[in-house]
Amino acid sequence: MPANPIVPEDLRTRLSRIRGIILDVDGVLTDGSMTFDENGREWKTFDVKDGFGLVLVRDLGYKLGIVSSRTSKVVAHRCAELKIPEEHILQGERDKVAAFDLLAKRWGLDAFEILAIGDDLPDLGMLRRAGVAAAPADAVGIVREAASGSLAFSNLNEGLGKVLRFGANNSEVIDRLKWMASVLRRVLI
Repeated sequence: MPANPIVPEDLRTRLSRIRGIILDVDGVLTDGSMTFDENGREWKTFDVKDGFGLVLVRDLGYKLGIVSSRTSKVVAHRCAELKIPEEHILQGERDKVAAFDLLAKRWGLDAFEILAIGDDLPDLGMLRRAGVAAAPADAVGIVREAASGSLAFSNLNEGLGKVLRFGANNSEVIDRLKWMASVLRRVLI
């Protein structure tokens, strides 16, 4: 990664307006695997670095929300650990655009003030609605395209951390990154 990643001016401007982040779960906060034990209980693996990045961003005053088409007690538990308010965790959502709009309304934000991160077709509408869209490198092609010109990252070993730790060596970003505490440090691979 270059010492000073090149960030297009229009993206820099859009990022400077971000006040909230809406995330999908499977494939964004996890590697997308679904594991069940012999009793049918679900297991998920979350990266601790992602959690730390989310806590930093939350503590800077950014709104955090989860929009997932699945419902999982594991997700609810992880969100509680990260102190994401229950009313910002929308699970079992078939219409993610409506869920995106609901969170924007609850937060008092316009769509251009929200970064949306997703990896699969159900996320496409909210990515297109958001001011900035991000997707893992292994996202479905059309979803990656929706995030092109915005942010793409690898979630294989570092998960969302690629988004949450972008530009640590870019002085302009650092000034604003007390801004987003690490949000966006290793994005442009």
